[in-house]
Amino acid sequence: MDLETMLAEVAVGHPRPLSIGRIMRELDALERELGIEAGVQFRLTTTNLVVVCSGPDQVRGLGLLLGELCAEFPCRCLVAILDPEAEKGTLQGWASLTCHPHRRQHMCCEQVILYCPGGQGESVPSLVSATLLPEVPTLSWWRGEPSFGSHLLEQVLELSDRVVFDSADFPVSRMEAVQALVMDRYHQEQAFSDLSWGRLEEWREEIASLFDPPEAIECLSALAQVEIRFVPGPDPVPPQPLLLAGWLASRLGWRPAPLSWTGDAFVAHFSGGSGRGELRLVPVWAEGLAGQTCAFSARTRQGREFRVDQVRPRRRGGREAWKNGLDPEVARRLEQMGRELSTLSRDVVYQEALESALEVAFQAPEPRLQVVADLAEAAADHIEARLREQEGPFRIALAGGRTPRRLYAILAGRDLPWERLRVFLGDERAVPEDHPDSNYRMVRETLLEGSPLQPDHVFRWETERGPEEAARAYAQALDREFAGAPPCFDLVLLGLGEDGHTASLFPGTPALQVFDQPTAANPLGEGKGWRLTLTMPVLNLARRAVFLVGGRAKSAILRRVLAREPFPASRVRGREGTLFLADREAAPEGP
Repeated sequence: MDLETMLAEVAVGHPRPLSIGRIMRELDALERELGIEAGVQFRLTTTNLVVVCSGPDQVRGLGLLLGELCAEFPCRCLVAILDPEAEKGTLQGWASLTCHPHRRQHMCCEQVILYCPGGQGESVPSLVSATLLPEVPTLSWWRGEPSFGSHLLEQVLELSDRVVFDSADFPVSRMEAVQALVMDRYHQEQAFSDLSWGRLEEWREEIASLFDPPEAIECLSALAQVEIRFVPGPDPVPPQPLLLAGWLASRLGWRPAPLSWTGDAFVAHFSGGSGRGELRLVPVWAEGLAGQTCAFSARTRQGREFRVDQVRPRRRGGREAWKNGLDPEVARRLEQMGRELSTLSRDVVYQEALESALEVAFQAPEPRLQVVADLAEAAADHIEARLREQEGPFRIALAGGRTPRRLYAILAGRDLPWERLRVFLGDERAVPEDHPDSNYRMVRETLLEGSPLQPDHVFRWETERGPEEAARAYAQALDREFAGAPPCFDLVLLGLGEDGHTASLFPGTPALQVFDQPTAANPLGEGKGWRLTLTMPVLNLARRAVFLVGGRAKSAILRRVLAREPFPASRVRGREGTLFLADREAAPEGP
């Protein structure tokens, strides 16, 4: 995203460049100009709002939301856009002043935008500190994954009365870092909030109302099974259903064991206030609800059932932006942020729910690196071992490209239980099936034609339908094979690109944001064509993920992916393990 587009996405009003060392003077100049032109005689400001965007991708639509938010809550708003991947350059700034004389009495939003390329984000706290209005509260909103443990985050916390994250923006494993901040005595003066928790407000109210009648409240001590249905996100079990499970556990005195996969659900057994029972978190597909809860049910030991199949966000007072043509999703975000700005106290219920959520959270094992002399032979041995240790159908998603060609030829020559193998392709180029670049053609020539593998056990992408229709058709094939449940492959075989992509999930492309469907048609940009790919939730629901990494050119990116730097390949975690098989040339250098 170029700087001009970035500014257009985040700006409220008409920003003009400012000198970083003269922020306050230039804001005063703007106020004088607007005061003379619009007859504004005074300014009402109720809040300091500090927004830190962890990357340029976090600015999309921010200006629209801030414009509506500041019209309801007049504030001095400072937006810091971090761009750690950019070359270190000069810190740049802009300022704007927008007043709303037709809404209450001349409510103004002062906005300062800071663009911080490279490591310039370390300068943000001192600039923010010098710009904050005294004697009004400061709310900090961190968009994207916070840099936990960094000097920048610590300094922003020190300046804040309330800090807002959204755990939907980062891996579930990082929720432990949020809990550490929440429970840290050093930060007892700050209140913390999670937007994923806020989005559960209606669910919590609906579920609690089920047990309001006197005859129903007694059933809470007799629950035998609780089921939460959810749409997958980047993690196999995303934060929102985990927090809902944590809320139930903390309110009912449950002591749940960690979740484990049982074939169709993540299951934990609990004991405590309601005796013993089973907690089931069931992944389903539902368009537009990625990472969210979509149904709740509970059954007592006597067979009585309670259900909530859907909730609709309630609109509570305030300026009814949805009546003014505002997109409903923006209106919901506006109302939620309005609630955050309206309270500064700590949410003890959230703290207890977070603690219980982390006790029950499913955690996939950390990736493992194995350096081998012969990449193809080692991969063939691994696949054969996994195939033989399992009974029944073995569903595998294969990688394309050049790296696995020899592996498939080796497999074709082995005596395997071929009748049990079901072969899918993790991704495909939008080319005819006989095209030299076709992954299916490569698999057909190296594996299918040289082995007893039945042709109807190989599922190709029907590229002749066009990209989007081919993606839908493959999703339907997966639906049939997995009987309507989200696909849970026994093994996904993946490659690793020098840019950190895997399957056809390239950095910055739309398919990375598809969590409510198993497949996606992914446009790579002008002149680069389309790719078809399994989505991240499918890769992370797989039992095992195996990466093939060969050649010296892959050494640097492999080291960065293993260090959990933000690349698509870094986000893949097989339920029972993720293995990076690398030849000696690709093995990372150094510690």
